[in-house]
Amino acid sequence: MSHISIENLYLELKKGIVHNSYIFYGIDEKQIKEAIEAIIDKVLDGPLKDLNLFKFDGMNFDFQSFKENAENIPFMSEKKVMVLYRTEALRAKSKEAGKGNAKKESKELMDYLKNPPNHCVIIAYYVFNDKREKNKALDNMKSDICLIKVEELKGDRLYRKVADIFREKGRDIGKIELTYFCENSSKDLNIIENDVDKLISYCMDRTITKDDISKLLNISHTDDVFDLVDAICQGKIEKAISLMNELIFKGTNEINILYMIERQFDLLLKGKVAVNNRQGAEEFEKLHGVNFYVGKRIMEQSRRFSEKKLKECIKICADVDGILKSKSVNAKMELEMLLVRSAQIKN
Repeated sequence: MSHISIENLYLELKKGIVHNSYIFYGIDEKQIKEAIEAIIDKVLDGPLKDLNLFKFDGMNFDFQSFKENAENIPFMSEKKVMVLYRTEALRAKSKEAGKGNAKKESKELMDYLKNPPNHCVIIAYYVFNDKREKNKALDNMKSDICLIKVEELKGDRLYRKVADIFREKGRDIGKIELTYFCENSSKDLNIIENDVDKLISYCMDRTITKDDISKLLNISHTDDVFDLVDAICQGKIEKAISLMNELIFKGTNEINILYMIERQFDLLLKGKVAVNNRQGAEEFEKLHGVNFYVGKRIMEQSRRFSEKKLKECIKICADVDGILKSKSVNAKMELEMLLVRSAQIKN
């Protein structure tokens, strides 16, 4: 059994296939929670559902009490479902999972998940702190546990999911507007849903336009991002901070600025590869879904960066993304530090 994709999980559920134990891990908690709800709905229904559903805080996990609960038979039902939220014991090489009782509980949990009681469906998950986090132990594991690594939504999966969200909320959106929204919103499902709600509230009953999306998502002009990244490339820290402040003054929030910078670095890295492979702007446009002229500018700008610098800049963006999502910090100050650190990297 071992690893399956989240798409195959939904296909299995449609066929009535349910495993006794699941581990979800990845960057997007909203996707994970939706999949867990789908499993619960497949296993439990009717008035006794809540009596056979048990939820545990994985941040403060006690294996013995969990095991005792699991051993109890379901109440007037064939199955019971046990869900462990944010199970830190699963995190790779964490300090907590590597010492004393925490290490012992981590092993006990994994052993139990490999052979749970037949009357139990046990679901555990944890969320990566940032996009760079990995868990090779889970990636390479072969066992009777059903393992699902949840990747960031992108490409057709992203477009289909966002279209479904609009549809579920009773709103239509044109293909061009949908593409524009997906290109400029976050890839995090929670943020996407919030952006959809804001857009629907803003437009009310009228047709959603690209201009509406630009206003609601605080999308800045492409030139602003190019200029900001240019300043970083040239090591002009004061200019980079000044351009960032201009974006904030125009109403762009810090999270969106971070996303714009990270996306630009990512495109520049792709542009660098395209230049090295002697690809043209037309091919770059087809591969990465950007406007021909934007693609041409990206490929030209990528010549000013080394591949090493671009990768380090992307890593810094991922670090800051993790900090902003997991801690209560001064977002503007974190962005300033990102600009300073990125500008100081040597080509």
